[in-house]
Amino acid sequence: MNWRKAVINGILYFQKNPILDELKLLQSIEYKSPEYIKSLQEKRLKDLLIHAWTNTNYYHQVLEDCGVVRNGNVDLSNFNKIPALTKAIIKKEEKNLRAKNLPRNRKVFENSSGGSTGTPLKFYQDNCYWNLNIASKIYHFKMLGKDLGEREMKIWGSLDDFLKGTEGLKVKFQNFLYNRKFVQCYKLNDEIIKQIINEINRYKPKLIWTFIDQMHIISRYILKNNIKMHKPVAIFAGATKVYSYVRKDIEKAFGVPVIDFYGSRELGDVACECSERNGFHISSLLNYVEVADNSSKLIYDKEGDFLITSLMNYAMPFIRYKIGDRGVITKRTCKCGRGFPLIDSISGRMMEMFVKPNGEILHPLLFINIIKTAFEMNEVRKFQIIQESYKKILIKLVSENGLDLSSIEPGIHSVSDKIKRIMGNDCTILFQKVDHIPLTKHGKHLYTICNLKTNLN
Repeated sequence: MNWRKAVINGILYFQKNPILDELKLLQSIEYKSPEYIKSLQEKRLKDLLIHAWTNTNYYHQVLEDCGVVRNGNVDLSNFNKIPALTKAIIKKEEKNLRAKNLPRNRKVFENSSGGSTGTPLKFYQDNCYWNLNIASKIYHFKMLGKDLGEREMKIWGSLDDFLKGTEGLKVKFQNFLYNRKFVQCYKLNDEIIKQIINEINRYKPKLIWTFIDQMHIISRYILKNNIKMHKPVAIFAGATKVYSYVRKDIEKAFGVPVIDFYGSRELGDVACECSERNGFHISSLLNYVEVADNSSKLIYDKEGDFLITSLMNYAMPFIRYKIGDRGVITKRTCKCGRGFPLIDSISGRMMEMFVKPNGEILHPLLFINIIKTAFEMNEVRKFQIIQESYKKILIKLVSENGLDLSSIEPGIHSVSDKIKRIMGNDCTILFQKVDHIPLTKHGKHLYTICNLKTNLN
């Protein structure tokens, strides 16, 4: 008997926490028509716009200038005229973006992005936004077959998140109640990997929620040593893009599907795969997602820049936020029958794209696949490809068994030759053997980095 679910629901009910109502709403509409779901989304979008127009100096002027809000009335036909919100604008207009007043019982807290593209971005969110994101996560877990109160394990790569999620009596009680086990993976060596493997097999979680790159390292150890693993219902992936070769290794190690999830600290839950893995179901009641080309024209079924509006953060409205990710949004629906709109694919961070002198943008997977096909599994443990300039690329390699560069020379020549074919024969390809590639502040491994001073950054 899952007594934890009953206790959690009781506590949330007496706290008048919106998590329960939001969860019920999501479950009641998941198989409704896309048009019905869109009508609910647009209601929340209009409410947000009125709030932003009424309570922020920045959006009061911007929304009037665009004809989106006039005399307290919203005209969504002009929504695409709102200029994209960028990180530079947020830093410059921080005070003018913060709401002067909030609906009753909303409390503000400060948050920040990881700073992988430079200085960390500081912003503000509220507790209602936070609770509705929790409801969305519970819904996604239920969608995969893991109910509230059943065992879950978070194998987490951010030190700050790990400490916040494990320290203090209140947090420890919540982890006990939610049946949640935290395990750190921000620092990995063979001894820690073995400890994590043993803990998975001992605890037997219904679902594992993890930083994908660190889980890939763990999975490679499992495969190399032929270790039999406990099977959860799924591996729920976060932090960075799930590349196909990473997914393949993890699924082979555990024998269960890897479910890709897209979100950010600024926006919370944006989209998540279901068991069909036929695209990412957009969390329509939390975020409004658009994709635009280089001329700011909205597009479908073609890759462009994400513009995302956070519908429920009233503390500091993010409207048409240019997060720095690229992807494809589609008008098709998923085979599962759910009516939520779909992101067809996610390309990754803009700062992970490489650029040719003529302005052509190159997908990071192009270079990642070159590395993966050149080296064997027992040769290279981790790698990072850095575009220093149009004519210089640095490749850092962490060897699997202490191999020096001379021992993997055929692979190095193959990589150099293939990259030169893409970037030009005058491009210098440098290789550097390193013992460790640092993670970002929030525990992410960046496979590719573009250091060019372009509008991509």
